[in-house]
Order: sequence, then structure tokens, then C-alpha cells
Amino acid sequence: MTSLRFNNHERWHNVQVERVTQFDNNDWCGIITKEHGEIRCKRRNKSRFKLKKGFKGPITIYFLSGTTPTIADDVRGHIEVESHWNVLHPELFNESDHGFLYVITNKTTKQRYVGVKTLHTSWKAYTSSSSELNEIIKEQGHDNFSFDILFSCPMKGDLSYLEAFMIITTHALCSDDWYNKWVHEIRFKPAMRDMERQIEIAKSYSQSLS
Repeated sequence: MTSLRFNNHERWHNVQVERVTQFDNNDWCGIITKEHGEIRCKRRNKSRFKLKKGFKGPITIYFLSGTTPTIADDVRGHIEVESHWNVLHPELFNESDHGFLYVITNKTTKQRYVGVKTLHTSWKAYTSSSSELNEIIKEQGHDNFSFDILFSCPMKGDLSYLEAFMIITTHALCSDDWYNKWVHEIRFKPAMRDMERQIEIAKSYSQSLS
């Protein structure tokens, strides 16, 4: 097993699981390991990584907010890969936040895509949620694109609001200059606490493209 720490976000790779107990109604289970005995873990995503009772083999565990041991969302978990992301404002990026707002730019055509990505998944090799854009990136190569992280947000509502804000204010859905085809509905009311700088960045970026 290897252990890595990013901010307060510790990850354990290749944890050798001997046995998994039954998940309860709140998605908690017991993982019986060689090195640590039993660890009470919470599963975040049922559909991606079907860790069932009786599972045996290596998995990745990370600690949500530095405290809750959590099973990675997929088999790859949080395996460290070379990141193609450029963090524009390091002081506003925290890997233990819920997720980040990003803009991908085609260096040749100058077309862009704005989106969000959760940080509790394998995000460093992530490209976008657009299948069309992913195919273009695959065809043209990563080097033909810039992958910029504007900032992260601790709350899902704040992140969803700012993504919608940028899509609307840049008129992305009405222009061929953007790959975006729709805007997701906002299901969570933004907390809007300590977000002055994020809103300022989103407005400034939007205005610079108008």
C-alpha cells in the first residue's frame, strides 16, 4: 500500500481487501484489510464501482475532508497521473472542495467549453463532460488545447450556479465559439458565502470574451 497526502486529502492506494461486509442503508460498510484491520468506509457512487459483499483485491481509499474514509468511485480511483490542468488562481483552489469550474480552449479555432468537475473522483486525466469535445481532443491531441481551472468551490450549489452564470453571460449556447450545447438546471441554492472573488473572476472572464 502507498499513502499520499494532498492538503488534508489523504489517499491510500492498493489497499489489500480480504473481505467486505454488507453495506447498510446509509452506504457504510466494513472493509477487512491486511494492514489496518477493519475500516468503516462510506461508498460515494453505487453505479461506477460495484464493491459488493465478499469483494477481495486492491482498492483505493481517500479521506473526505480529511476525516471520512471513502471508497473511490471507480476501479482506477485516485491513481496519480500527470495532470494537464492549469490552475489560474492557486489561492482559490482546494483539492478537498466539492469541485472546480473550468474552461477548455481549442488553441487553433479558439472555441471554448465551460464546465465543472467534482474533485472526489479521478479528475487529473479528465477532459470534459462533452462527448463531442472529447472526440475532438482525441483526434487533435491534448497539446492543441488549454485546460484551465478558474477556481474550486466547497459547495455543489455554488459551483452549479457559477457554471450556469458563465454559460448565460457568455451566450455560449447561441454561439459557435463555444462547444456547450445546454445548461444544467440548478437544483441546489448557492450558499454565496465568501464567493466574492469567484464571482469577480467569472464576470471578468465572461466580459473579456464579449
